Amino acid sequence: MSSPAEPVTVVIPNWNGRDRLPGTLAALRAQTRPPERVLVVDNGSTDGSADDAAAAGVEVVRLDRNAGYGAAANAGLRCCATPNLAVLNSDARPEPTWLEQLAADGPTGAHQWAWGSVLVSPLGAVESAGDFVRWSGLSGKHLGGRPLEDLPDAPFPVLAPPGAAPLLRADVVRDLGGWFEPYFLYYEDLDLALRARLRGWRCHVVPRARVVHDLAGSSGGAPPWDLIARSSTWCAVRANPALSLRGLARLHIDERRVARYHGRGWRWAWGKARALPALPQRMLERRAIMAGATDRAWVPGPPDSPG
Repeated sequence: MSSPAEPVTVVIPNWNGRDRLPGTLAALRAQTRPPERVLVVDNGSTDGSADDAAAAGVEVVRLDRNAGYGAAANAGLRCCATPNLAVLNSDARPEPTWLEQLAADGPTGAHQWAWGSVLVSPLGAVESAGDFVRWSGLSGKHLGGRPLEDLPDAPFPVLAPPGAAPLLRADVVRDLGGWFEPYFLYYEDLDLALRARLRGWRCHVVPRARVVHDLAGSSGGAPPWDLIARSSTWCAVRANPALSLRGLARLHIDERRVARYHGRGWRWAWGKARALPALPQRMLERRAIMAGATDRAWVPGPPDSPG
């Protein structure tokens, strides 16, 4: 039976995080339930942030280049010897009771593989209380923008834990093959959650486990729309059980509208073009994923409002 109270290794992927990483490490030192191990996986930083962490006594694994989020998370997974693994963004600062609340309130059970925290914006609103995927393949953040008072008291089921601070069963992640590294950035956490859900695994968000998140801080500021466009297409093709041509068309229409609103239409279009050559390979990967699926009796979309 899996439990969030079991020992945990916290892995922090880092890339040029000198302005952010110290705050994350300080938040971990302030935990009322300290993790058994903290590991910074550095993606070839050039700003001295990895050296600073090592000088402060933090264990650092150094990659020779910026290989992306999935590669850093997988490197941390290979070093993990505890039953549970938390992957924490370098722009995320857990509240002092974060791990304690996950251990106290997180549901246990044979099919439980992940426990999600509530991501809180710097302004104090909910950023995400669980991630989901629409039938088109577009991702969404449950209760995003709502006040914290709207959160329920009890844990509730979601497709995916918010990607900036998930607590995961390390053995399940290994069995699933880890994070899909070709994404480089964006959608790799949703891809992993979709593969887990298709295998019958379950995830809950723990409302009292909270993490302040500076959205897009760890990726250097404004979201790179070319990577979002490429990754969303690949994820829809690889792992969305509701894949259809109509859904892909809706995904592209919705994304293009938002990208153009932010003045990033050209980058979005470039990302979609970059996605196309790999689609035959993504379809082959889809066949393997769906061949191993044991549970397709669910419908993509936002979770029912809990509470």
